[in-house]
This record gives sequence, C-alpha cells and structure tokens, in this order.
Amino acid sequence: MIKFFRKIRYKLMSENKTGKYFKYAIGEIVLVVIGILIALSINNWNENVKSHATEIKILKELKLALKQDLFNIKINVRSYDEVNRALDIIKEQLQLDEPTNDSLGYAFSKSLFNNSVAPTIGPYETLKSKGLDLISNDSLRQDIINVYEMAYKYYQDRAKDRFLPEAYIQEYCAGLFKSMSTYDDDPEAMVPNDFAMLRIDPIYHTIINTRIAQVTQSKHELELNQILVTTLIESIHKELEQ
Repeated sequence: MIKFFRKIRYKLMSENKTGKYFKYAIGEIVLVVIGILIALSINNWNENVKSHATEIKILKELKLALKQDLFNIKINVRSYDEVNRALDIIKEQLQLDEPTNDSLGYAFSKSLFNNSVAPTIGPYETLKSKGLDLISNDSLRQDIINVYEMAYKYYQDRAKDRFLPEAYIQEYCAGLFKSMSTYDDDPEAMVPNDFAMLRIDPIYHTIINTRIAQVTQSKHELELNQILVTTLIESIHKELEQ
C-alpha cells in the first residue's frame, strides 16, 4: 500500500500537481499512523491476555496454598485445645495431695507441646516478583497483602515472642521429671520425680500459668487467621468464577 502511494506521489510531482501531491502525502502519513495504532492496540491486547492468564494462574496457586494453610491452621487450633485441656488437668491436680487422674502423665507431656503454622508463601513471593498490580481487583489485592504481610507475619512474630523461653522451660522441667516428652502423635507419659515437691514448686506453677496464657493467646491469633484465610479463599474463588 505504501509503495502504491509512493508511485502516485512521484507521478504527481512529475506532472507538477502539487496540491494533489500533498493530499496523497497526508493520506500516506495517516495510513502509517493508523497502522502504528493498530499494531500498538494488538500488542496491548496480547499483553493484556498474557497478563490475565498469569493473574489467573497465580490466583489458583494462591487459593491452593491458602487451602493448605487453612488445613494446617485448623489442626493447630485443635492441638491448642488439647494442650489447654492438659494444662487445666495439671492445674487442678496440683491442688490435690495425691493425683487422681490416670492420664496425668500424658497431660504433663502435652503441656509442653509447642506448635506453629508455617504458611506456604511461594505463590505470594511469585506474585510480588511479578508485581502486586498483576491482581486487577483492588479489593482482592489488598486482602491478599493483609493476610500475607500482616496477619501471617504478626502470628509468626508473636510465636517467636514466648512469655518464657522454650529452652528454659524444657531445661527446668527436665529436673522435675524422670523423663521428658512433648505431645505428638504418640505421646509418652511424663512421671514427676516427686509429685509432692512439684505441687509446691513456685517456678513450675509459673510455667503452667504462663503456658495457659501463651496457648490461649496463640489459639486466639490462629482463629483470627482462620477467619481471614477462609474469607480470602472465598474472594479468590469468586474472582476466578467471573
């Protein structure tokens, strides 16, 4: 098409038809501009298609990771319930001259159990590397940031900030029991060296009270995360359905 206009221009110039020459020259320029605009539009459309495909892929990966996190959160919340029950049993039995609970030994092992949720952050790190603006929905983007940058990080930071150092608790309790064990899928009963002395040990009482406060707080924070993660999964699901 450009060659065609060029031939016409040369012909008009040779015939001294200046007015028509300028009209054809302008027409050629317009065609070139239109061609460039069309090319840019097609390129932008292709980039938008690629960007949307990448967004969908990352949202699916985030949804899968969050589901796994939610599963782990629920397991840990139930574990905290078991630890709380164990601590309540211990506190109650310490008020007695002789323990009356046959499962007290297992309660001792459960009472020392510490757990935490390590979230799956791979998909979120991928999103950050590609740019958070890849998520076109402003509200959804902010919800994702809130969960990963605030809720998760706050929980992890608090999990590190124990009321009493775990190493100290383990070391001190090692001197009070014949063997040490922490609650897992196959707990072992912990037997005190001297239950009567354990009853009046002020540091052990402090440890139990501290553990109660710590477990209660950790469970509460996990339950908040559970709500936020559940809501985010639902939001991502809605976005993917659109």
